[in-house]
Amino acid sequence: WNVQPGDLWQIGEHRLICGDCTDAAVVAKVMGGEKASYAIQDPPYGISVVGGSKSFGTVGGSKSFGTAGGSNIVRSNVYAPIVGDDKPYDPTYILSICPNSVLWGANYYADKLPAKRGWLVWDKKGKEWDDNFSDCELAWTPFDIPTKIYRHVWMGIVQEGKREIRQHPTQKPSELYQKIISELFTDDGIIIDFYLGS
Repeated sequence: WNVQPGDLWQIGEHRLICGDCTDAAVVAKVMGGEKASYAIQDPPYGISVVGGSKSFGTVGGSKSFGTAGGSNIVRSNVYAPIVGDDKPYDPTYILSICPNSVLWGANYYADKLPAKRGWLVWDKKGKEWDDNFSDCELAWTPFDIPTKIYRHVWMGIVQEGKREIRQHPTQKPSELYQKIISELFTDDGIIIDFYLGS
């Protein structure tokens, strides 16, 4: 593909750049002078989900692990370490660009966020499983809403709904993002995701 930092693509109404979202020049280039109304972000937040030579996503492989909505078994994968996931995360810069941000994993850096009641809970399992995966994931929002639960099975190799190829160890299902965006992002405008739904 020969992709280089700074490469920018226009994909319909969407823009995609290869670059560091903590670099103001990269953000300015992709935004093209426009401001974001909303953001949905899944940053690396210091848990080293993939570290060193450790592979992630090797649960299952060719063996059957479970099903969701039929035979929705997704092959396991091996991932490279995530840049920045070996140190604590500070959301200050992201919030300065777009205060209306949904921030996944915020329970790991809640001490750096304004106190708000509008947390989201993503129930990834839908039922009790005897495994070592997290039952849910939490996201902080700035919105004055009661805590809301979204249920969508996405656990290792088991997926609900449309099957998606796992490209990233902390990838979120596109159907989950569609629900959140349609319910919480009530005004028209630009939505940014600096981590591509990781």
